[in-house]
Amino acid sequence: MSISARGVFDDDGKLVQMHGFLEDVSGRKRAEENRESMIEELEVKNAELERFTYTVSHDLKSPLITIRDSWASSKRPPPRAISDASTRTPRGSRLR
Repeated sequence: MSISARGVFDDDGKLVQMHGFLEDVSGRKRAEENRESMIEELEVKNAELERFTYTVSHDLKSPLITIRDSWASSKRPPPRAISDASTRTPRGSRLR
């Protein structure tokens, strides 16, 4: 419950009336609690997504690095597709 009140005074400064309002704020409180709960849930989901992204990125890069290093140790130049694997290509472009 939210309560607000205001006094009405005459010219001599005497209180002659009181105006008050009661407002049920339980719906607003529930909405605020729901919002906070959703924010906490999103923070947890974002942390999980960051961990997943890091893992997938590492898992995808690791085989490419191994292949590149194998080519480097054999003293043969690697195919362009392997040597450029860490560089993004624009959509629609082809590796040569």
